[in-house]
Amino acid sequence: MCERIRLVKISTGKVVLSSLIRAIRIDRHLAMLAVYNLLDNAIKYSTSGTSVIIDAGADKAESWFSFSNSSNALSTNDRDLIFNFGFRSPNAQRQNVSGQGIGLFIVRRIMESHGGSVQLVNTSGNVTFRLNFPLNVQEEIET
Repeated sequence: MCERIRLVKISTGKVVLSSLIRAIRIDRHLAMLAVYNLLDNAIKYSTSGTSVIIDAGADKAESWFSFSNSSNALSTNDRDLIFNFGFRSPNAQRQNVSGQGIGLFIVRRIMESHGGSVQLVNTSGNVTFRLNFPLNVQEEIET
């Protein structure tokens, strides 16, 4: 069953959510799983003492959420493989970060089932994952 959700500006500790986002039709439980996974990853992989930034917005075509942290940039090879089932970057393994390499694979599947996408923006010192939800999705997504 799909629900309409609306997010407004809030701030709690080091996690910041900004912007007003339009109502979108999503499966709430699957969307929360995708959000939780990206937030958990942003926290786990951030450089100690830095902030995790959550941002949200919309334009005429889509609504989006982004999760950014300060961390080492991902290698080109890692960027190509990061959404593959079971992939763990060598850097994550060296840092002893817990995980099984299935979270981003699941996030991608959730977004595709909503007609959306997940995007990686990788710059020196920052890694951002963005969930893109199209505004023109009319069908309900069954759970």
